[in-house]
Amino acid sequence: MRKYLWTLVLLPHLLFAQRINRQALVERHSVVTTQMDTLASVSIGSGRFVFTVDATGLQTFTAYYAQGVPLGTQSEWGWHSLPNPENYTLPKF
Repeated sequence: MRKYLWTLVLLPHLLFAQRINRQALVERHSVVTTQMDTLASVSIGSGRFVFTVDATGLQTFTAYYAQGVPLGTQSEWGWHSLPNPENYTLPKF
C-alpha cells in the first residue's frame, strides 16, 4: 500500500513539472559594474559556497574593499570545530 501511495504523491509532479531554462535564468541575473564601489561588491554562490568579487570579477583589490564590504570566500564544508575541554565561552555584551 505504501508503494502505491508514493506513486500517487509523485505522479502529478512528474507529469506536470517544467524544465528550467538555465540560460535564461542566468541572463536574467547578469551583474553589470561600471565603477569601483566599496559597498557594492558582488557575492556569487550556491548556498554551500560563495565567492565575493570586486569590479574586476575577482578578488583583486582586497585592500581597497577593506573599509567597505570585504572580499572573501566562504564554504559550508570548510567550517569545522575543535574540542573545548576547558569549556571556554564568548563574553556576553
